[in-house]
Amino acid sequence: RARGSMEEIKIKLIAIAKNEAANLPQWVFHHFRLGVDSIDVYVNGSSDNSIEISRKINSFEPRFRYYDADHRLKKCTLKDKNFQKYIYKRAFKKCKRDGSFSHLLVLDLDEYLMPDKLEHNLKDMIRSTGKASVIAFPWCFDAPNSSKTEPFQEFICTKINLEPYHIVKSVGRLSEIKKVLPHGFILSSKSIQSSIGAKRILSSGIEINQNNSRIHGSHLSRKLLNVFKNKVTESWFTLHRVNKSEAEYL
Repeated sequence: RARGSMEEIKIKLIAIAKNEAANLPQWVFHHFRLGVDSIDVYVNGSSDNSIEISRKINSFEPRFRYYDADHRLKKCTLKDKNFQKYIYKRAFKKCKRDGSFSHLLVLDLDEYLMPDKLEHNLKDMIRSTGKASVIAFPWCFDAPNSSKTEPFQEFICTKINLEPYHIVKSVGRLSEIKKVLPHGFILSSKSIQSSIGAKRILSSGIEINQNNSRIHGSHLSRKLLNVFKNKVTESWFTLHRVNKSEAEYL
């Protein structure tokens, strides 16, 4: 292959964290292993040692950065503003100003992007979709194996009980994003009106449009979700961890 023929992809992951100290290390290094290049976490309203853990991670891995966002939270509360939307807007603008990233991924700390095969890489997955503007990864809940969940049990493994859900998390091409939503992106009018046209696709390869989704492709129709369910074992998805022990929630 000729040098320069492969698109350079650099992925920024942003997240908001509250009392997630116990989950931060595994979450951070899982996504670095998948191919994410840089992670920014905005810590807020935490009574645990999230800041100390974040500082420790940063000392080993400078591609991870954290921000104490308590003053931002207070400001939003006083002005009756949505804190999540405020942080996403601020983080998006910061990422655009940086100018070195091609794609943006937004997740929560209880959400893990999962590949079709554990050895696969997110950059290769993005390249395989061509010039897609947005790639959506459906939520899959970790359905319990038993009535009792042991604290901090292994959950990234070869066999997981999954229950797909109609909401997605997405990675988007930065140059085509106008606004960040909790589960997707509003695309710029320039992108939508281009000769190629903005393209949203599901991780299984199916195109997402107004007929099979709503809220800018972030909520799938029942029919599209059922199609994905049949391909979940061979597709990337977002593992949404809800099956946690009481100790983990506390």
